[in-house]
Amino acid sequence: MLDQQVQIEVDRGGTRVSFRKGASANEVAGIVRGFKGEPDVTLTISREGSDQSLLIAISGDKAFLGLDEGTNGVFQFIARDTQTGGTQQLIIGRQKTEIDSRYVLCVETAASVAHEWLTRGRQSSLGLWEPK
Repeated sequence: MLDQQVQIEVDRGGTRVSFRKGASANEVAGIVRGFKGEPDVTLTISREGSDQSLLIAISGDKAFLGLDEGTNGVFQFIARDTQTGGTQQLIIGRQKTEIDSRYVLCVETAASVAHEWLTRGRQSSLGLWEPK
């Protein structure tokens, strides 16, 4: 898993603006952190030859993480320190979207989860992946 090529696609407002292959887990985490404060960014992170992809939607200082494992299903990340109850508004693909607060985390945590996913898979010390 660790030696596979990692690719990252960046969309702003629903339009792909960049694509990069060969990024390390540390570089991916840095790229995610670099979008903190941006209003509408979606990153799609995947390993070459894999049908799995990690999606990170960033809206300001908030993020939402989804994991598509192909035939194994789709998951949403719940961080250990997130709020319970209510919703929060994020802008994803130019659309205002209400997301259950337990799925909303800070961009720093999202970057750390991306790093963990690239190095350890779905196992996370920061929370858990809930099937959708």
